Amino acid sequence: MEIIVVEDEVKSREGIIRLINSIDQTHKVVAEADNGYDGLKYVETLKPDLIICDIRMPKMDGLDMVYQLQKKGIHTKTVIITGHAEFEYAKKGIYLGVEDYLLKPITYDDMRKVLDKIKRKLDNEKKEKFRKEYMKKRIFESLLLGDDIDQIEMQTLSSSSSLMRNKRNVALSLIYTGDIEISESIKIERSISKFLKNLKGLQYYTTRLNSFNGIVFIVSCDQDFSQIADNIKWNLIPHLESLAERKVIFAWTKVDDLSKLNYKFEETKESLKWSLALGYNSVITPSKLANIKLKKLKYPYEIEKSMLIHIRNNDTTSLNYCLEVFLSYYKSEYYSPDQIIEVFHRLAFAILNFIKEIDYNMFKYITKKDILQSIKTSVTRYELEENFSSLINYIDEFNLKQKNNPVYSLLVRKSINFIEENYFNKIQLSDIADQLNVTQEYLSYLFSKEVGQNFTTFLKEYRVNKAKELLIETDLKIYEIAERVGYSDTKYFCRVFKEVTGFPTGEYIKVYHRRN
Repeated sequence: MEIIVVEDEVKSREGIIRLINSIDQTHKVVAEADNGYDGLKYVETLKPDLIICDIRMPKMDGLDMVYQLQKKGIHTKTVIITGHAEFEYAKKGIYLGVEDYLLKPITYDDMRKVLDKIKRKLDNEKKEKFRKEYMKKRIFESLLLGDDIDQIEMQTLSSSSSLMRNKRNVALSLIYTGDIEISESIKIERSISKFLKNLKGLQYYTTRLNSFNGIVFIVSCDQDFSQIADNIKWNLIPHLESLAERKVIFAWTKVDDLSKLNYKFEETKESLKWSLALGYNSVITPSKLANIKLKKLKYPYEIEKSMLIHIRNNDTTSLNYCLEVFLSYYKSEYYSPDQIIEVFHRLAFAILNFIKEIDYNMFKYITKKDILQSIKTSVTRYELEENFSSLINYIDEFNLKQKNNPVYSLLVRKSINFIEENYFNKIQLSDIADQLNVTQEYLSYLFSKEVGQNFTTFLKEYRVNKAKELLIETDLKIYEIAERVGYSDTKYFCRVFKEVTGFPTGEYIKVYHRRN
């Protein structure tokens, strides 16, 4: 405990401090005074856990000091030091909430018992306060999520918190941070709580929900919340952005009925997407959204056409320039967030379809990233642009990985893609030629010229490489592996395998394990 000792007799004061220090090292005397007037100032400044003060002192006695503190709303635990002659007067302290008395001369046991009693009481009060706050926070979260709560719980939140007291303004606020580390999210919630705590005349609760990337808080105040919202915008949001190391979005709405909190939460959460139209410097409110004059966002066909040409030509510089033009395109006017997301999604879909046509391996590589879904769920400009840009980045990334590979014509690339997708079936060059609308002779010539080996050899080696993977990574029998790579005749498969690798299947496994 942190303790202030107020006693006008020097020897008595020093003796009390020595007693406190000898009883428990966790008790710390943070200040001492020789009169109630100075003691009052120390208590106001230091906010100790306990005051030990004499009843009779110059300038201001102990009881008067306690009375003055209570008038200021300071209810610090107090123990009065008194002599037998003053005890009747000291009893007046009962009405002021004095916790206990110490009769002079003070013994070690007397002091220890009093300190232990106060410590237990403080601990119990702290636990009870934590329990009540936890309960109220749990009820608040249940209301946000639309969980069923009983009438008693509703009354607990309303009455104990004064949230819905008559003539008070109640507002639900959301700070969207995006997907950040839990430790950073906790720091942001604490910063919000600290900021709100320093504002006078309001009640508030803050929470973090698994279903929302940010902080939710509800505020009850006598003044118009829009004034507090402006304060948050200019004085809190910049600090939160420095903590999150990114832009955050702030939205709020009025609440008239706590039972409708889930509806208000979902509505406000949905409104966050309007940051796509408004940018980062706007506070999103229902009244602001009602007054926006929207334009229709036209699909950028010319940008799509240019991007597809640059993808086909593997022209990274021009492709990235087109990306910059597109990312500026939707910011020229106010468009609805649904239109903005639809245009981004449609362009990404067109690019993926085009890639599927010209390079199926690249398509498979990119679609593993689930870009389309990421675009659909974007809330901020940063997220939307980052998710769309990742599509272009993955194209560059794939091309970089393939840069040491020969660049094939579209016909040969499609032939190789067909092998990669159908090697386990019966494949003939004539079937692929028919699909590509070219003669078998021309495709055979082109394939051998660009790949450096004929179609049959390439298919044979591709199947054997797949068989090697199955030999090493599975417990399949040889005939099962043969079937899985397109050979119905196991003996023929074994002959081909030895021809390509130089080893029978059983020996190949032994050699592999010796080398690795």
